[in-house]
Amino acid sequence: MADNVTNELLLEHMKRLQSDMSAVKSDVVQIKAELVAVKTHIGALVTSSSYQDAAFIELTSRVERLERRLELREDA
Repeated sequence: MADNVTNELLLEHMKRLQSDMSAVKSDVVQIKAELVAVKTHIGALVTSSSYQDAAFIELTSRVERLERRLELREDA
């Protein structure tokens, strides 16, 4: 009879652990999905920043060219 109680208790604990593991797996799947979304967002921000940097460089070179044409700038 003591073996039966022990086996039943072990089975209950194993079922509870299995349930907990299932919840953990579900949470991990959700966290992975959120991580992918964050990485995608960061990638978009980096791309946007690169485009802004390129536009700034282009505008800077155009202003420098205009300054040279109008002789507003002294070149060394």
